[in-house]
Amino acid sequence: MRAILRILCCCALLTGACSPAEPHRPDHDAGPDADGSDLSDTADTADTADTADAPDTFDTFDASTDVDADAEVHVPIEDNTLPAWDWAAQVRATADRDTLAAAFAAAGYAPPAGTYVFAALVGDGLDQPGFAYFSRAEEGFTYSQGNYWPASTVKLLAAVGALRTLGAVGATSAATVAFTDDDGAYSGTVSNLIDLAIRVSDNVAYNRLMEIGGFEEINGDLLHASFGMPASVLQRRYTHPTPESDLRHSPAISWTEGGNFGSLPARDGTTVFPECPNEANCVTLAELTEGVRRVALHEELPASERFPLGAGDLAVLHTALSASPCSFQPGISTALAGHALRVYNKTGAVWGDDRLDHALVVDDTTGRAYLLAASMPYNTTSDAAMSELARQTLLALLAAPAPRVFLQRDAGRPVLIRAQYVGPGCVEGSVLVRLQIEVGEGAPGQPAADRVELFMDRWPIETPELDGRVFRMQRDFSSAGDRLLSVYAYAGDVLIAVRHAVVRVGP
Repeated sequence: MRAILRILCCCALLTGACSPAEPHRPDHDAGPDADGSDLSDTADTADTADTADAPDTFDTFDASTDVDADAEVHVPIEDNTLPAWDWAAQVRATADRDTLAAAFAAAGYAPPAGTYVFAALVGDGLDQPGFAYFSRAEEGFTYSQGNYWPASTVKLLAAVGALRTLGAVGATSAATVAFTDDDGAYSGTVSNLIDLAIRVSDNVAYNRLMEIGGFEEINGDLLHASFGMPASVLQRRYTHPTPESDLRHSPAISWTEGGNFGSLPARDGTTVFPECPNEANCVTLAELTEGVRRVALHEELPASERFPLGAGDLAVLHTALSASPCSFQPGISTALAGHALRVYNKTGAVWGDDRLDHALVVDDTTGRAYLLAASMPYNTTSDAAMSELARQTLLALLAAPAPRVFLQRDAGRPVLIRAQYVGPGCVEGSVLVRLQIEVGEGAPGQPAADRVELFMDRWPIETPELDGRVFRMQRDFSSAGDRLLSVYAYAGDVLIAVRHAVVRVGP
């Protein structure tokens, strides 16, 4: 009898072909894949009548989730998630595209024509920070090629690239390097080059850091999906003493550090980047923030998120970034007036092209942190305009409504997810999907998960009902596609598991 009652109870959770109307649901779901587009989710508020000829798939327990109720043996659900997306794809899928524009409009603020802006709230995640990203429409994901010139903002990445290459041979920023390139001869420390490139924004120092790093090493290994920068390219030399001067050739470089010494051989890069022609430097603002995020928050990030940098190298980078001029600074100080602030940033500007800045802002008074990145046309704007954009953006972040996705690496107890296509949804083109989520048990005496908070791409969806050990729900989605399902599991008010998984929505 107990087994029969259990099955009847579970069937009651899943016996409608269409999801009931829910007043707290978003007006949209995640759109057709991870391309940032939205489709109106009219299915979410459609009538609740059964769809004609809906497939008979409401048996609740499939082969992977069955339970022998008499023996009380639990069989975990079978996880059918897809291969994980890289960090950049997750950022693109979850970034809020509406809040900044709405906040600017409500404040009567119109950014100058040609402005691009991207930002993030940094919050407390599970065992690491979490990041809630914001883009005004698609501006944070607009490729710079043909739209804006990243200028000196890329010099931080050149410094990281040089340190990675040196680290591979046992050297650090304290090493003295000697070589001759198109700009002449150099003999001095790498830390000096980093200070000149970031704090002073010296172009020759940037060229030399790129030469130490190596064209292929930087563009093939550093600017990579594994570090959240799959689309970025660095190939433009910022001085051209001869017509053939470029960054594809690195001269032979000798180094000494303490009692150690060695050399880097001459190297030549051959890779061509059709999406970034004319030997340009190309980034998106979202990817530009990755460098400062991973450098300034190094110690707080999981090991998989960190650049391979030692404490001394990080100290050199932090010092240079905190001493770099910041066009955002007055606006930051106004928005967070009276707070103890630390700003790690790198600006860039070229007359006739663009002015840019990107920064991590740490508010030591509140414990909050923020990422900001922006570009404006140089000749029609000013540093004051950048400052005001920073002020308005921070105010928008401070007032941003919850709930929202905070991205982080998966952590805590294991989370199993099963997504099953049920059939056509309530309106043409929509799909009905059943979701099952199981959170692993903790150590003896630790409470089980009693609630999960879910997001599909950037949209919150309703809370599923707990049935035994499995959270179950079914709902309409406006279209089929592969989506990022973010699961936050709680025991009471304590966050105990986070997983961001790719699921197939639809057949």
